[in-house]
Amino acid sequence: MVNANKVMFNLSGQLKFSLPLYKYIFTPKWKKLVEAEDFFYKTATQYVNTTINKIDDLIQRSELPEGKYNFMTYLLSRKELSRKDVTVITFSLFADGLSTTVPALLYNLYCLATNPEIQEEAYREIHRYLERDEPITYTTINKLSYLKAVMKETFRLYPIGTEISRIIPKDLVLSGYHVPANTHVNLNPHVHFKSEKYFPRASEFLPERWMRGGESSDIHPYLLTPFGHGVRTCAGMRFAEQDLHVALCCILLNFQLKYPVTDPLEQIYSTLLFPDGPVRVQFISRN
Repeated sequence: MVNANKVMFNLSGQLKFSLPLYKYIFTPKWKKLVEAEDFFYKTATQYVNTTINKIDDLIQRSELPEGKYNFMTYLLSRKELSRKDVTVITFSLFADGLSTTVPALLYNLYCLATNPEIQEEAYREIHRYLERDEPITYTTINKLSYLKAVMKETFRLYPIGTEISRIIPKDLVLSGYHVPANTHVNLNPHVHFKSEKYFPRASEFLPERWMRGGESSDIHPYLLTPFGHGVRTCAGMRFAEQDLHVALCCILLNFQLKYPVTDPLEQIYSTLLFPDGPVRVQFISRN
């Protein structure tokens, strides 16, 4: 499934900027993309259906263990959700996180490994509120303001997406240009993320800029929205944030991160932005 997901994003990116012959002819790349998608959807659906059937059987026998299958049982308990709805929601957990949360975690590890002083500050904050092997709660995460600033600064330097894309429903005037309704408009925020106009010392990794009382009061609230905003907010935002918080807490409590090579990490385009190669972070045990 991991390999199929990679093929899907890679080929989608290539086809986006190629002659759209695949709309009329079953080209080799289009065929390979369809095969990868069919495999991914089929496998994910099998896992979901197997789990739903197992839950139904356990409920009928009054043997559903407490604390297990919480997310799935919650979805199944919602009367407004059909079985198809539950399958689609659960399926997105298989697909979306592989291409977004995973590279986001890798970028955070790279930024921490290449900025040891910032890494140490993040470790001290986590250690202040959390002991090794202690359960990580929502209350604890809410106290980790510096770690959240690290994540935000990572999203600025290493965004996952390339553009915000919309089809505007009505005529707009943008930068003095009249843009008619139903026009496909793309905004590339990466330009702003690297601009000294919006971010002084833009090329530097400075989580402090997002801390209360710092530059954050001067940063436009809609300038950095990695999960979108409003009705277009990513449905998996809370899952992704939770995954990143928990993973970084566990890793930093147990390991010191180092980056033993001088080659900087670059990004490559495959519909989204991925690391251009292995993220060669060393994990040194804090023991």
